[in-house]
Amino acid sequence: MKLYQLSPPFKSKKLIFLVLALLLWGSNFAVFAQVTLKDSLLFGAEVYIEPTQTPEEIDGYFKTLQEQGFSLTRIRITENYCKNKAGDWDFTLFDYAFKAAEKHHIKVYGNLFPLVDEKEIGGLKFPQTQENLKSIETYIQKTVLHFKQFKSLYGWVPINEPGSGRVPKNSFAAAKFESWLNNQQQLLQNNLPNYVDSPFKEEAFLKDYNTWYLTWLVSEIKKWDNQHPIHVNNHAIFQLAAEYDFPAWRAQISSLGGSAHASWHFSYFDRQHYTTAISANSEILRAGAGPLPWLMTELQGGTNVFSGSAPLLPTVKEINQWLWTVISTGSKGALFWSLNSRKAGLEAGEWAMLNYQNQPSERLLSSGKIAKLISNNQSLFSNASVMESGINLLYVRESMWTDKRFASGNDKDFEARKAGSGIKSALAFFQAFADLGIQCNFKEIAEFDFSKSDFSNTTIVLANQIALPQSYNQKLENFVAKGGTLIVEGLSAYFNQNEQFNLGKNFPLSSLFGGSVSEFQIVADKFSVSLASAALPKLAAHYIIGNIIPKTSKPIAYFGKKVIGTENIYGKGRVVWLPTLLGLGAQITNNYQPLANFLASLNLSSSFQFKNYQSNVYTKTLQAENANTTTLINKSNSIKTVEFNRNMQNIRVIFNDDEGFIKQQKIKIYPNQTMVFTWN
Repeated sequence: MKLYQLSPPFKSKKLIFLVLALLLWGSNFAVFAQVTLKDSLLFGAEVYIEPTQTPEEIDGYFKTLQEQGFSLTRIRITENYCKNKAGDWDFTLFDYAFKAAEKHHIKVYGNLFPLVDEKEIGGLKFPQTQENLKSIETYIQKTVLHFKQFKSLYGWVPINEPGSGRVPKNSFAAAKFESWLNNQQQLLQNNLPNYVDSPFKEEAFLKDYNTWYLTWLVSEIKKWDNQHPIHVNNHAIFQLAAEYDFPAWRAQISSLGGSAHASWHFSYFDRQHYTTAISANSEILRAGAGPLPWLMTELQGGTNVFSGSAPLLPTVKEINQWLWTVISTGSKGALFWSLNSRKAGLEAGEWAMLNYQNQPSERLLSSGKIAKLISNNQSLFSNASVMESGINLLYVRESMWTDKRFASGNDKDFEARKAGSGIKSALAFFQAFADLGIQCNFKEIAEFDFSKSDFSNTTIVLANQIALPQSYNQKLENFVAKGGTLIVEGLSAYFNQNEQFNLGKNFPLSSLFGGSVSEFQIVADKFSVSLASAALPKLAAHYIIGNIIPKTSKPIAYFGKKVIGTENIYGKGRVVWLPTLLGLGAQITNNYQPLANFLASLNLSSSFQFKNYQSNVYTKTLQAENANTTTLINKSNSIKTVEFNRNMQNIRVIFNDDEGFIKQQKIKIYPNQTMVFTWN
């Protein structure tokens, strides 16, 4: 904020007061939502508003939030509930909620929820007709103009959980697609006279269609309210990440969010590894937000008896684990879905943090204690950043598209041939690094900054990213030449962005990789490969091996006498190439230690980490000016003794949900325990 010196005519106290009053009034100085990385953390749960609720009942929900130390909620302003029997606009039901929020000092994210069939519990993802678009426009105007008057309004959520998995089959989308195709053809013809027609037209359109609709929604909101910030939450990140063009979204939003429901979104994980899922989901959101703050908009708070894909009632300890995981990944807080359950519809009686008698559950009480703890220690968290390891797991949008296209759909087929094999491979490496106590960045390749002049102590991992756009060939060469380490695993770079075979005689990365592949050989569901270092155990592998013909590289892994792993020095950096599926091998055998030990042998990071391998123990660290804050979670079935590779001074435990303790740098932590401590 600039400070201006008042000129002589404004030295009168009355005039000064008048000017300040006008400035404050004109800029609407209510406390607005998080817009910088230094903003305070906020916590809460969504209050679901529906007909039959009384003003007293609604007030009780907000009173409960206040009593638990929560200060934030989100409300679906459902158009279905915004009109009276005559069809006239009537926001009375939601007025009760916004007034109760003011009374109990709760900030409200207004989630726009246009008219939709009640079976579509996630809301409308795209307009269906031109008339529908006009109807949405009217709904936004009426809603925004009405609710921007409330002091409790904190910001707008223009769409709930964007992302659909496919282009809608309706005339509106068809017309948009045709217009998009014409535009793309012109661009390609103008810039690339000998362009290859992409096989991924629908996928690329869907990405841009999401961005177009988000942009349109935000522009409609800003017609009537250009003061309150904009927040958006995607969902099903491991399945739909290719749909989300986060760098393009940043121009439209003030903060990024996400939904991370174990019962809906974590089908790639068993329950023991839900913390891995929360952690990886959080890292993808943090990367997607870039310079913007991010906040986990929906965490599962209660049971799902009939809805969702996997029935689950989270335990108190799981709630603690999930909440501390998002906090230690730099989130500016979290919202639970939801405080109360709806009374009717497909999710009636489910997901709530309140029990059936509208009393706080143990889950709510525990999360409230954490919210109060954070509130009392904002200096530790609001100015903190995630401790950087220098390791970057990259997923590639085109790889996800290719992966989905070639998926066999046969549950009995090899894991490598099922949908999601690329993201599962990356997640396996994420788990292996986590067992070493190393927290990785997890981002789409376009989100990585290739413009730096020095990449020493920086690692990129491409785990089974089967399609690599040609535009990244030179960028990867520069990255390695400037000191970076590139690890390439599985069938990475098998195709280019147009589904064309990439690994043939004229493989464009052969100089960088130090060789080429003669061919791939299908072996078995599970098998082992040997490492050149006798000190390292064999690695579990899956499905295939790539037989490397080394040129400038040296062998580091074998299958029998065949070279299936090499290391190549290129400029100031190196490439470690392992064209066999080691990540999926570790996942299928549920043994990540050999892979983790191999990664540790590469000396990729000197960051704060475990002294020794710790299976299913998670740690993340935030660093602030005066102290570091480390979260430690034991998801194994045994008591663990954990030591870190760095001497910690002035250790102070600030959260502990079991009997574990710290003594002389050694940490004893019990199964399912979460411990949080500060240190210098």
